[in-house]
Amino acid sequence: MLGPSRTTADGFGLPMGTSMLGHFTLTGLPLDSLAGARAPRVVSIDSITHWSARPDFGDLMSRSAYRAGRACDRSELAAPATARSRP
Repeated sequence: MLGPSRTTADGFGLPMGTSMLGHFTLTGLPLDSLAGARAPRVVSIDSITHWSARPDFGDLMSRSAYRAGRACDRSELAAPATARSRP
């Protein structure tokens, strides 16, 4: 992840595509199967790097003034925001 700015096949910044969008997609794929389970659970973990990150809503994909560490931190900050709890 650390290195020059790169993008996913869909054109998203690689850190955001990996840490947030990838996890969001992989969590959503089994939801139909889990809906029929007696006690369905999806457990996601994240990195503590999101604690020190600050969002930049004007540059979510870290395209301007790219710094690898900052881009990774911001992508980890976005990951917990996608978590949803269902009864």
